[in-house]
Amino acid sequence: MILNIECKEPEVVLNLLRNLYINEEVTLVKKYSSTADFEIKSPSGNETVYPLEGLLDLAEDIPAHKIRIH
Repeated sequence: MILNIECKEPEVVLNLLRNLYINEEVTLVKKYSSTADFEIKSPSGNETVYPLEGLLDLAEDIPAHKIRIH
């Protein structure tokens, strides 16, 4: 899953995502002027389906309208 998130400090968002998806590989893919792309994937490399609840938990720290899914 790739998320594009509006943020000023991508490293802070990266830490939030790593704390939320503790069993997954979370990386900062690319920084833009006001957003950043983050990839969340299984460490095994297998295709994974992620539940909506994780994004809802993320929305407690980042407003949902700032989170986009690729």
